[in-house]
Amino acid sequence: MRFRLLVVIAALLAAPPTHAQYWSSGMNYNNPWSAGIDQTLGFMAQNAYLRRRIASGYADQAKAEPKKATYPFSASDFKPAGPRFMPRQYVESLGPKVKDPDKLIALLDQGMDAYERIPDVRKHNVAYALTALIGSSLQIRHGKKIPDAKAQEMARDINDSLAAKPGFRKLSARDRQRVYETSLVTTLLMLSLHEQGVAQGNEQLKEQARQIAASVLTTFGVAG
Repeated sequence: MRFRLLVVIAALLAAPPTHAQYWSSGMNYNNPWSAGIDQTLGFMAQNAYLRRRIASGYADQAKAEPKKATYPFSASDFKPAGPRFMPRQYVESLGPKVKDPDKLIALLDQGMDAYERIPDVRKHNVAYALTALIGSSLQIRHGKKIPDAKAQEMARDINDSLAAKPGFRKLSARDRQRVYETSLVTTLLMLSLHEQGVAQGNEQLKEQARQIAASVLTTFGVAG
């Protein structure tokens, strides 16, 4: 997982003229994570090992042998049940605050397309999408940058945590797709707000990004 490429993608989404229409300081962005994610994913917070690793930014086992994978990544794959639907659902939740909803939906779709082209990313995989979300949240909220090798460890640990839970194994393809898409929409929004805030010196935009990051981390039992 190459987080630096995610930041580049987000910076492109935040670049003019995009920010003038969408990432404006006068707009309060809903948190797609809290609005769209299935509550059953709270079971990840029950995994004490995973909570500790995430809280440390995957810096707590520098001298220890990485934990061996228990399940293949295919355990958190899904076959899309249809076209993407979360970008539109999220944009519609913003209501009249968005001047051109179709363009914003297209923008989020482009960002998701770019994510799926990142080398080492496993397309249509819930664990990888959650790794992008959690890693980006740690970076924005706490300034913890996850090295690529450690991001791969995180993806493996998240995959094992998901695959071990009957609740996740029972999720339909559409429900897995919803978790995957919500994770990516949230990641793109959060990073774009932060990058635009940095570019403009706008603390309000950066604070919105930090609040979304805090909400994500709290979901997984990590202090936001």
